[in-house]
Amino acid sequence: MTDRLTGVAQSIYTRDLPGEPRSAATRRGLMETITNTFPDAEFAGHGKGRIVVWLPSIPHRVLTEDERSTVHDGVVVKFAYNVDHDDDGLRQNRTEASIWEQGSPVIDTEYLAPVLGTGAEQKWLIMPYRDLIPSTAQFEDIMLEIFGELPTGDLGAKSSWGLTGENTIECCDYGRCPITTTDDSTNTHANISV
Repeated sequence: MTDRLTGVAQSIYTRDLPGEPRSAATRRGLMETITNTFPDAEFAGHGKGRIVVWLPSIPHRVLTEDERSTVHDGVVVKFAYNVDHDDDGLRQNRTEASIWEQGSPVIDTEYLAPVLGTGAEQKWLIMPYRDLIPSTAQFEDIMLEIFGELPTGDLGAKSSWGLTGENTIECCDYGRCPITTTDDSTNTHANISV
């Protein structure tokens, strides 16, 4: 499977985008490239430098009998794409891999979705699939419990967090999170403070 992921990642990274990075045309073009190799891939999101797809056929753990009817399993793959030679997607994948391996003073690893694997040059990265958090009020209560205040930037975005099968939450998008307390090089689009 690694070879297939690497092949798709290389195709995505080297292709010309059919539209603006966050456009529907770009999403459709990138999804076509992905589904040619992974027909069950489902779009999960995309930003300036990455497209994220859910691959439900690749389990990351064995579900219990009770979970089988209520829990979505599988993994998400974050593929970096190249926008005007801006390596933002690669930088986000590298940041997530580094924080998962080495930790961050900004957030404890117990609150991070694990990085299950990365490809050559971090053109792809795999994490377990996480369900969305349904309630903004519930999310804010949890953030207050974890951080003591509502964080700003990507850590404060509900879309950056997801529910695990154990009914806890994990940050599943920390590619712009600082690696050190003085590092702002990865945080080019958001002010993260806690």
